[in-house]
Amino acid sequence: MDSTAQITARWDAFRQRALGDGMLIESLIREVYSALVRQDGHAIDGGANVGFHTLGLSRRLSLGRVLAVEANASTYQDLQRNTAGCANVRRHFGALQADAAALTVDFHCSSSHPGRSGIQRSWDLIAPGKVQYEPTVTVPATTMDKLVADASWRRLDFIKLDLEGGEFPALRGGERSLRELRPLVVTEHGHLAPQANGFTIEEYYAWLDALGYAAMDPAGQPAGPARPYPFWYLFLVPSERADVLAAHLQAQMSRPLDGA
Repeated sequence: MDSTAQITARWDAFRQRALGDGMLIESLIREVYSALVRQDGHAIDGGANVGFHTLGLSRRLSLGRVLAVEANASTYQDLQRNTAGCANVRRHFGALQADAAALTVDFHCSSSHPGRSGIQRSWDLIAPGKVQYEPTVTVPATTMDKLVADASWRRLDFIKLDLEGGEFPALRGGERSLRELRPLVVTEHGHLAPQANGFTIEEYYAWLDALGYAAMDPAGQPAGPARPYPFWYLFLVPSERADVLAAHLQAQMSRPLDGA
C-alpha cells in the first residue's frame, strides 16, 4: 500500500481531473459496486437518467434486481429504451423525496442542461438565468421506503442518488430502509443543497450519525461538519463496514490515475 502522502497526492490529481471529466467519478462508482456488492444484491438507482449506472448495476447484480427511478419524462423514455432488455431492471417514473404522504411534486425540467432537472432549481441560487427551465410540471412522488416495501425486498445492498440537490430529502424518505437494511450509498453532495432544501449541513451529518452511517470522499477520507464538502459525491456507509470501504477506496487511489 502506498503512503498516505502518495494517496493524498493521487487524490488531489484525481479531484482536479474529475472537475473537468465527470466520467472519472462515474467510473469509480461503477468500480465500487462491481467489487463490493454481491451478485444477488438489490439496488436503487435514484436519478437514473438514461441508465448508465442502471446498466452497470444490472450486469453486476445478475442474480438480484435494480430499481431505476427517474422523474424527467423525456429522459425516462430513453431509460426505458436503454434497459428494455434487462430482465432484472424495474423502472419507476417519479421523484424521490421525504414525504411518504405526498402523491405528486413539482418538477423543473431544464431545456439547456437536462442533467440539472430536479425538484429544486438549485442553480438559480448562484447563477440566475444561466440554466433555462421549461414550465414546471407535476410528477408522481414517492419515497425509497415505499418503493422497497412495494417490491417486498428483505434486503437492499446499494443506492445511487443523483438528484440535483434533492439527495437529503430522498435519504430521509428512505430512513427505515437505511436503518434496517444497511445499504452502501453513493450520493451527489452539492453545497447548494442545504439552502435549496431548508436544512443545514450540520443537520445532515447529525442525521447520518444517528443512523450509524459514516461519510467519506472518493479517496476514503472522512467527511463531516469540519470537512463538509470534500467533493461533489460522497460515499455513505454503515459504520460497521466503514473500514472495508475506506481501504478499498484508498487502494483505488494508489493506482495510476488513468486506471482509477
